[in-house]
Amino acid sequence: MTSKPISKKRILVITAIALACVLAIAGIVTTSVLLGTREIPVDNPNIEQPNPGTDPGTKPDPDTKPDPDVKPDPDPVVTEQTMGLPLENCDVNMAFANNELLYSPTLELWQTHLGTDFKANKGTNVLAVLDGVVEKAESDPLEGTYVTIRHDKNRISIYKSLESELKVKVGDNVKKGDVIGTVGDTMITEAKQDAHLHFELMVDDKLVNCADYMTELGGK
Repeated sequence: MTSKPISKKRILVITAIALACVLAIAGIVTTSVLLGTREIPVDNPNIEQPNPGTDPGTKPDPDTKPDPDVKPDPDPVVTEQTMGLPLENCDVNMAFANNELLYSPTLELWQTHLGTDFKANKGTNVLAVLDGVVEKAESDPLEGTYVTIRHDKNRISIYKSLESELKVKVGDNVKKGDVIGTVGDTMITEAKQDAHLHFELMVDDKLVNCADYMTELGGK
């Protein structure tokens, strides 16, 4: 009995099946290798986890402890400048009065007096009571020649009845004690009084008694 030769078609089928088996085996081996090298995260309570938002490469020093004797610097203390006097020698001629009436010899009537009159000879130097910036330096038909100085957002000083020739102009920076003008008699509403400086102080947009703010006059 003679055997039949294997046909070409059968040989191709066997070859294809063998090739498929080889590819399948190669795929299994590759998958096993990949799975073997992959790191699978495990939540281990004994392993310290990095704090989100911090550099994972930086670790706090366990031996470093805050020094209980070291305290943070307190907020800086701003020392308020003490208000000086507008004249070297202040002799009050007419005091501040907002709750009572004082007699005006010039106007010949009783009225409040929202400033302080300091008696002085004509030509006496008038001084800035605090550091500040000159806001006004002008003449008024009734108030005479005057200077207004802003010291900060809350305080303004006003110097009236000055001689017409001033020592400062608008925008000048002045220091406490600087000469800004000289005493005159240019304030028409107080013309019958002796030569004097009419001084006004505004705090928070309100005229106040300057004696309450000047230590040399008994103020704070």
